[in-house]
Amino acid sequence: MGDTVKGGFTPRHGLVAAVVLMFGWVAWNRRWMTDDGYINIRVVEQWLAGNGAVFNAGERVEVATSTLWLWLIALPSAVLPVEPSVIAVVLGWICAVSAAVVAALGSLRFARRAGLEAASSFPLPLGLLVMVGITQFSDFATSGLENGLTWLWMAVCFFGLAGHIGSEAPAHRPLWLPVVLGLGWLVRPDAALYSAAFLCALIVMSRWSWRGLAASLGLAAVLPVAYQVFRMGYYATAVPNTALAKNADGSLWSFGLNYLWGLVRHYALVVPIAILLLALVVRVARLVRDGRWQAFWLLGATIGAALLHVVYITKVGGDFMFGRFLLAPIFAMILPLAVIPIRAEELRSWVGVGTSTMLVWTFYAGGTVQAQRFHGHGVQDERFIYTGWVPSGSTLRPWEWAGFSFYEHGFAVAKDRDRGERYFQEADGRRVPVADGYDLVYTHNVMGIVSVVAGTEVIVIDNLGLADPLAARMPLPTDKRVERVGHMGHPAEFRIARYAAPTPDDSPQVQAARRVLECGDVARLQRGISDPLTPRLFWSNVVEAPRLTTLQIPRDPIAAEEQLCDSDGVEGVSIDAKEHAR
Repeated sequence: MGDTVKGGFTPRHGLVAAVVLMFGWVAWNRRWMTDDGYINIRVVEQWLAGNGAVFNAGERVEVATSTLWLWLIALPSAVLPVEPSVIAVVLGWICAVSAAVVAALGSLRFARRAGLEAASSFPLPLGLLVMVGITQFSDFATSGLENGLTWLWMAVCFFGLAGHIGSEAPAHRPLWLPVVLGLGWLVRPDAALYSAAFLCALIVMSRWSWRGLAASLGLAAVLPVAYQVFRMGYYATAVPNTALAKNADGSLWSFGLNYLWGLVRHYALVVPIAILLLALVVRVARLVRDGRWQAFWLLGATIGAALLHVVYITKVGGDFMFGRFLLAPIFAMILPLAVIPIRAEELRSWVGVGTSTMLVWTFYAGGTVQAQRFHGHGVQDERFIYTGWVPSGSTLRPWEWAGFSFYEHGFAVAKDRDRGERYFQEADGRRVPVADGYDLVYTHNVMGIVSVVAGTEVIVIDNLGLADPLAARMPLPTDKRVERVGHMGHPAEFRIARYAAPTPDDSPQVQAARRVLECGDVARLQRGISDPLTPRLFWSNVVEAPRLTTLQIPRDPIAAEEQLCDSDGVEGVSIDAKEHAR
């Protein structure tokens, strides 16, 4: 990093340091843990209990969207006498603040390598001010989710690529760079977009050779491919279950536009967008004028990937957490502009006006804009709601949720478990005898703090399908109004068929669902994730994972039986199973 800040830290960098410290201070004072963050904690506790990286013991379903984030929490949780939720909050904060630091260093490195910095330049942290002004950055710096890790990964990628400008090195030098660039798929599946863009920039910026190309692509692919083989063999699917449940291949443009415009309107983002866009245009013009094409391609790859990501987020409808999904592309856009070196004489021109306006916007947006509880189309400010509704005002540890409905539901189930009760409870509160092989199965509309408080021995089935491998493969209903993107309830018949003891009063739909469970790919999927994992089953799962990933189960059990089963209703299972079904 020697070329990042020539001569080391100087008083001129004091404003940059002040903005980073301000961001870190605000993020730490707004630390919290969202209910979705406790989904990861549930998986960590299952792993520590010896049940594997699963949500429910005995069923290998991947509910962690970010593989790297899950293991970043799990490994220290195995050796430190600290609550995993606290570890998640602290690690998230460290990653977020480190991301701001590395972004500053990367933008300075980019400017120096691209010839955009003069000896007397004054570093202005215009891009970093966006992280302070948009309080969602501070909120999701903790929260127990992978946002901070995502930003840090992006910042490290940009820093490494900025050092490649003008080096004339092959694409696989230094060796760590292509390895890190390839990690996007493990950070978040949609971050693979940035991996592809960064790798393209690396290849274009490097000294050309077939050997360098092959080596760089091989280094980038080794970890994602290795984990993908494990994922397919262990979980019998090619993507996390959450990606299936949220129907990420759908189109919900109206929801996405509402999600995007809600953030722009709430924080008056037209102000920083106009200022930073002008700064970007000036930089691009100088790069083209001076023939700095390596820097130009890096700038284009970074901004281009971010814009494509915004389009994708808009297409799938955004998210129910206000602003969360848009933070990654916003951070990517500010990477080249996190710190902009400005000559002293420029501060007396339009640059000074823009800088002053940016500072005013930052204090207005970050200090006086009040959070809104709901933003339409099911979008809500999660921190505002949970920290306001939980009686203790803190959500960092499971017991601090005491008195909140989610906690009380989980606590009641835990007491039933301790008393040795056995039942299956549906989302509407109905309790029926549980099927053989299960002790206590509980259904709820959320799956974070409820599941952690209930304990690892309880099977927790969420009505939304995030941890249910069958519901995740059911299409969202077309005859109902979507209220929360990716979060719509699924019919109860398949859950009853799986977890409730058969009775003569079972409806025709439940009876059909029981037959579907023993049919073809549905039965194959259940065997793949529930049978003891032998080497033979592992490699069989790897081969069949693409087909099982694209499996679609109609929501109506009778229609599912007609579509997925043969005339006997038991296609694709053993002879013994067929006789049992008859």
